[in-house]
Amino acid sequence: MMNNMGTKPPRLMRNVRPTREAGLMMRLKNTAILVVATATLTGACATGGFVIMDVAAYPNPQQPIELVKTFQVVPIGKCNENELLEMNILDLVRQGLESKGLRHTDQTPDALLGVTCYVGERSQYVPPTTIYWPVPTTTTTTSSGSGSVGGVPYSGTGSSTSTQTRMVPLTRSGYTATDYFRRFSILAVRPTASAAEKAEPLWSGEVESYGSNSDFLIVAPYFINQLLGEFPRRSNLPTTRRVPMKSSPTIKR
Repeated sequence: MMNNMGTKPPRLMRNVRPTREAGLMMRLKNTAILVVATATLTGACATGGFVIMDVAAYPNPQQPIELVKTFQVVPIGKCNENELLEMNILDLVRQGLESKGLRHTDQTPDALLGVTCYVGERSQYVPPTTIYWPVPTTTTTTSSGSGSVGGVPYSGTGSSTSTQTRMVPLTRSGYTATDYFRRFSILAVRPTASAAEKAEPLWSGEVESYGSNSDFLIVAPYFINQLLGEFPRRSNLPTTRRVPMKSSPTIKR
């Protein structure tokens, strides 16, 4: 078909192709996954650098606990049925009280001290989560045409570029998270003249904590440190505490 000028109309061919999209999407996906993984690991490291615990202590208001100068630690069999664990914990308590100026003796002590400790596993399923990551995409449209003017053929091409943003879903698989509930207590009682008499409590302290470590001896020095900071009288520190972990924790004087 000829137009009024006697020339053939140009033939237009459109070729739409994505440019850089595939590579850009792959890089952004990898970046997003890396960001999520890094954030998860960072949170774990931060939590691993602290022991979070609730601390409570109660002196007997009817007993002059400050007059306790000597003590004896005694096993009572309440440390997860682990005799060696209890021996280690009692030794740590003894060191802590001696560092506060008290003297350990098995000859008529002013107070007898026993400990209880418990570690139990807690598992919880964390379902899959999906986040949507914005990914810019670029589309280039190419147009070409040809014809003739006065018998002289011609041809030409042109292109246009448009940019859009797509939301790409990134899914993190579900997993089972496991941590451990840990409870520790110290009880100080006044010795009795006979086994038939009821021991009178002088002071008690308890710590409750959740964490990723099931080895009680790793966290026990921090529990003992905080509890003995409440002996003989309560401190003004908050109940919930975030205690930094150190290579060698020391007992407060």
